[in-house]
Amino acid sequence: ENTSFWAFSNENRLQTKFDGPMNLMIGTYYQKSKRKFIQYGNFTVLTDSSAGPDRELLANIRQSGTDGETLSAFGQLSWAFAEKFELSAGVRYTHETKDSFLFQPYVISAVRFLFTQYDPNDPSTRIDAKQTFNNWSPEATLRFKPTEDVMVYAAYKTAVENLGSGKPTAYCFSSTSVAAESLPKIVQPTAGSGRWLALQDDELDLS
Repeated sequence: ENTSFWAFSNENRLQTKFDGPMNLMIGTYYQKSKRKFIQYGNFTVLTDSSAGPDRELLANIRQSGTDGETLSAFGQLSWAFAEKFELSAGVRYTHETKDSFLFQPYVISAVRFLFTQYDPNDPSTRIDAKQTFNNWSPEATLRFKPTEDVMVYAAYKTAVENLGSGKPTAYCFSSTSVAAESLPKIVQPTAGSGRWLALQDDELDLS
């Protein structure tokens, strides 16, 4: 098999440093990605000399790819509401698009009744999907800093997995299951959340 992945990303942040108890951070994130995948499979003992020397010993060739684009904006407000205490809360908005395809340019003739070979004249032999995902990810953190070197904090965070790599490559479709709605079931975002209670000590020596 042969796979290639390319990505470009850029993140910008702007944070205020006011003398008062409140400060603000805002930012943006952008990512453009492209993944291509081709797999040469042999899962039978059959051969087909009529397919040519490059394909004679192959059972199938599977080809797929995903072009992705992600736009994100986030903001966070920090409030030092008491001496040694700070509360921060923010949210990130993510807009993501995925253009994916999957087809099999070659399937050995003996198993074409089970697995679909791509036919340029038959759109049903190729799966294409254009998908759009939108997500809001809030978070909040409470910090207590009793000394200059020690900080105790509790946090709640949510996030969504970026799908820049794409995930359509492991899917092998049969002649009875080719459908454009099959691919979106594979390329789906994964959201998560977590809670933390932690102690940070810059002077702690664990050596």
